[in-house]
Amino acid sequence: SREGSFGLTVSGCEDCVPGEKECPCKVTCVQDWIRVGGGKEDTDKPRMCDDKSVFPLAPTCMSKPDPPKCQKPSGYGYKVKGCESCTPGEPCDCSVQCNRGLDASAGTLGDKACELKPASLTEAQCSDLT
Repeated sequence: SREGSFGLTVSGCEDCVPGEKECPCKVTCVQDWIRVGGGKEDTDKPRMCDDKSVFPLAPTCMSKPDPPKCQKPSGYGYKVKGCESCTPGEPCDCSVQCNRGLDASAGTLGDKACELKPASLTEAQCSDLT
C-alpha cells in the first residue's frame, strides 16, 4: 500500500489485469481525510478494471476541516468573561453580565454554551456560478 498525492491510499492495483474478478486493488482516502466527490472509496470490495483496462473513477479526498468555533459575544453594555475559542459540544468558560447599573433588555445573562446550529447549502449548477 502507498499513500500518494491527492490524499489517496492505493494498494494492490499494480498487478491487476482487465476483467480480473479477484483483483485486490483498493483506493481509499488517507487517514483523517474525507471523501468529497469523485468515485466511491473501496471499503467492502476491491475495484476491478473493465475490459478496456480502465479503473473506475477514484475518490476525491480532502483533509478534515477543523471543527467550527463559536464567535465571542460582542456589543455594548455588557462584559464578557472567557468565551475564547469555544467549540460546539465541548466545555467552554463563557459568561455574559450586564455592566454595573444596567439591566438586560433582551437575551439572557450568565453562563453561555457554544452550540452547533444546522445550516443548509443552496445547490447550484456550474452555469450559475460566476
